[in-house]
Amino acid sequence: MAIPSEHTLQALESLAADPTNVVYIISGRDQKFLEEHLGHIQNLGMSAEHGGFIREPGQTEWSNFTANLDMSWMDEVLEIFKYYTERTTGSHIEVKKSSITWHYRSSDPEWG
Repeated sequence: MAIPSEHTLQALESLAADPTNVVYIISGRDQKFLEEHLGHIQNLGMSAEHGGFIREPGQTEWSNFTANLDMSWMDEVLEIFKYYTERTTGSHIEVKKSSITWHYRSSDPEWG
């Protein structure tokens, strides 16, 4: 459901083409997803993983704002999420470079 519609893509292309605008997409999705679905739009800035990675408008390289952070917390959190995922039918874990998310929207509301 996160894939942008044709109408949305056209609107972003139009906005980004106007030299008086600076347009950014801020997303929880990763760089690969944003590149695949929005990377063709000239002069569009993108923020992946809620600001962990930034690609400036007109650039092709990403800046990694997590490179100097201690990410060792992820292993411990992953173990906790695994514990609950095993006990909650319909839930799953999404691991990214700078975050871990426990998804439970497909679970029974009482368990999720």
